Amino acid sequence: MLLIVPINDRIELLPYFLRYYSSLGVTEFVCALFNGGSNPHYPAIKAWSTRYQLKIRNSVFADLKVRNSVIAGKADHYCSDIDSLGIDRIREEVAADHRWYAIADLDEFHSFGGPTLPEAVEEAERRGCEAVHGVFCDRISADGSFPEINGPLDDTFPLACNLTARTGHCREKIVLARSHVRITSGHHSAAAKVWRNVALVHHFKWSRGVDARVVANYRTAQAKGIAWMLHALPPVLEVIANGVNLSDPRLRVAPAPKLGI
Repeated sequence: MLLIVPINDRIELLPYFLRYYSSLGVTEFVCALFNGGSNPHYPAIKAWSTRYQLKIRNSVFADLKVRNSVIAGKADHYCSDIDSLGIDRIREEVAADHRWYAIADLDEFHSFGGPTLPEAVEEAERRGCEAVHGVFCDRISADGSFPEINGPLDDTFPLACNLTARTGHCREKIVLARSHVRITSGHHSAAAKVWRNVALVHHFKWSRGVDARVVANYRTAQAKGIAWMLHALPPVLEVIANGVNLSDPRLRVAPAPKLGI
């Protein structure tokens, strides 16, 4: 089973990610790394290839023109729209030898309530579907703070909520697809017959430094006039300004299903 994982600037979850998805039947990992070998995390990611079947590909390619700018192997800031085109190119290259592929960002842990990824694929095929859909389960700490990634994730982030939806962001994810199905920006949708609402996508974004990263991204958006970020980030800043307010009924906070990690 092939899994494609886009990575930009954080790898704290990589050991958990590799171990978890290996337990779900993944036998080959392909890291779509922003800026490839020039990314400062390249050596640390590469080191894991001694323990897992892990390949690294550059998700940004030189001849892409976006908004009248040429991305020459490296961009001055991360942009998911740009990166997704490179990720889909990687999908075309590596998925040809596989009937299906899984896709997950590094902070996304797909759960099917027991079945492995190959078993989910078998059921999707029985249903005549070409892609499998899931929804976010945002994992947060017991007090709403943003803890360090350290120790079991189930213990560090014992609560589930809908923080992503609460801030107006898309909580839909394509988690599995046939090898010919294109990867879209954020892998939120697919031009295929989709088996919907199958996976619970445990989202471990809300860890130490996330508030500072959102502020930094907003400042970048202001400096560069990136309209969609200027629209999308203020609601996130508002909700996480002082940690997550567990008493907000719109978040629907509840104990999270355990993943065993």
